[in-house]
Amino acid sequence: MAPPQRVVRLLASIAMTQPPPPPLTGGGPPGWGPNPYGPVRTVAADPHKRNRLAVFGFISSLLGCFGVFALGGLALGIVALNQLRRVPQRGRGLAWSAIVISSAWLVAAVALLSLGLLEAPSDTIDRALNPPGTAQRDEHAEIVQSGTVALADLRQGDCLLSNKYVDVRMLQAVPCREYHKIEVVARYQLHNTDPSSAAAQQESLERCQGAFGVYAPRAVSDPNLTVQVLPPTTARGRPYKSVICWAYDEYHLRQGSIKG
Repeated sequence: MAPPQRVVRLLASIAMTQPPPPPLTGGGPPGWGPNPYGPVRTVAADPHKRNRLAVFGFISSLLGCFGVFALGGLALGIVALNQLRRVPQRGRGLAWSAIVISSAWLVAAVALLSLGLLEAPSDTIDRALNPPGTAQRDEHAEIVQSGTVALADLRQGDCLLSNKYVDVRMLQAVPCREYHKIEVVARYQLHNTDPSSAAAQQESLERCQGAFGVYAPRAVSDPNLTVQVLPPTTARGRPYKSVICWAYDEYHLRQGSIKG
């Protein structure tokens, strides 16, 4: 076994014979090479290209009469404007047009609903889910052949055999020249947002009484006729805000309309 001093001298002589390591350069740590995928490039937005959301929003706004398209056009127009603030593209005019046209459709729909000239969405859904029944109407929408009528399809001037349902939300309708006990005097959209509130019930009663006097002024003094309110209900989780007013004779069968 070699003495410690001889081992130290041997290791020192070996270290002196090794070449020094190469100096580090700015190219990075040893072993790093060029990017095998090529140089990194950034792609700039094409300023001549139209924003797709602006185009889709404008097209959707033109179909705004269908309701959901108006909401879609408004939303797409707003999102497109936010994108165009960050990305240099064309389409700012289309985005603004989508917002303006869609807003006009929505304002018109709200105005028609408030005036009662347009069916509430819940009534439209209920009409689609409930067929109109078997009663036949003429070109003036008057019932000319007896049959069933869905509650959602009742109209002013319809005559009913009774207030008993013959099927789910179906009533037996007859021409007013035939014997009947009920005549519908009005139908309108409820203004109050909560159909079950006391304010809604009071509004329904007052409007039905007023509608009866306008529809059949000479029948108001008839002691056998009473005005009944078919209050709004909740169908399939949606508020059914359409109120029906009818004149009801509990004791007699009538022939002919009370209108006039």
